[in-house]
Amino acid sequence: MTKQYPLSLRLGNKIYNNAFSVYHLLYYFHKNFSERKKIRFFKNFIDSKMKIIDIGANIGFYTNLFSRLVGQDGFIYAFEPDPTNFNRLQKTLKHRKNISFNKMAASDKSGSVTLYQSQELNVDHRTYAYDSDESRKSITVNAIALDDFLCNEETFDVIKMDIQGYEHSALKGMENVIGRSKDLVLISELYPSGLKMAGTSAADYIEHLQTLGFNLNLDSVKGDTLKEKIASLKKEENNKCYYTDILGTRKNFRIRW
Repeated sequence: MTKQYPLSLRLGNKIYNNAFSVYHLLYYFHKNFSERKKIRFFKNFIDSKMKIIDIGANIGFYTNLFSRLVGQDGFIYAFEPDPTNFNRLQKTLKHRKNISFNKMAASDKSGSVTLYQSQELNVDHRTYAYDSDESRKSITVNAIALDDFLCNEETFDVIKMDIQGYEHSALKGMENVIGRSKDLVLISELYPSGLKMAGTSAADYIEHLQTLGFNLNLDSVKGDTLKEKIASLKKEENNKCYYTDILGTRKNFRIRW
């Protein structure tokens, strides 16, 4: 099991478990460097008063960024199902009045799901079953379809989603939210191996996004056309270390990375 993770990540997880204050500083430093392109995009796009949904908030790196960017007139709904990650998310950002903390998984239907927890990497908990050779501790967590949770006709400006391949299931549970949010921007991790293990594929996920009216831009994916890009993603379905991001915008509202 541990062979799929680089040594640096496994060492980082030990610090997460035993010296979280140190981990927090190192994690923020790493994210600010490794995801600087995405961070720059958010800083250039997100404005005050925006409403944002953060699915897979983990310990709150992006929740914190969004909270600062939208200010006191904006609002963030943060979703994180893992109890330890959630407690650290809430403890770190509890002073922020523009965040709703929700200890639950976004899914296609409301109820409960099994969360398979990685003992090697706190950012790799997943809400779907594993290969027979992967033994993980599992717990039952609350699950919510966002169409049930956000059912008051509220509209949103941004959805950020990073849930290790469960994104397609979450997408199925928020079609009404997406439908009424005409200028919505969605940024989602695209993890072909995780999508496959969750019972779908990158191609199916991309097609569903298109049916919901998203214009798509895939970051760092080979191919000149969307068809070529999808074909290149197909080749990565057995590569558990490969992931990228996909940007979706609604109707004629076109922006690029």
